[in-house]
Amino acid sequence: MPRQRRIDEDAFKTALRSLSIDQIMSLDNCKTSADVWGEICIKMNRGNNAENRRACFDLWKRKEYKPEQIINNLQQVFVLNKFLM
Repeated sequence: MPRQRRIDEDAFKTALRSLSIDQIMSLDNCKTSADVWGEICIKMNRGNNAENRRACFDLWKRKEYKPEQIINNLQQVFVLNKFLM
């Protein structure tokens, strides 16, 4: 039986998009005990505990997310939404 993922990647991406730019920029340099990981857990309707914070941290590192890419995507979505309104 395959191992069950602890963190849903789509929920993780949605939680990332809800963070401020400063929080996103800090993700590469913060420890698993940082409040921002707990905030991500809460936004994904997960408990803010060490195991879930570590799972978010591990997913961030494993997928090699880059803060600059996330911010650029946010800006593109913002411009597109503004254009469509």
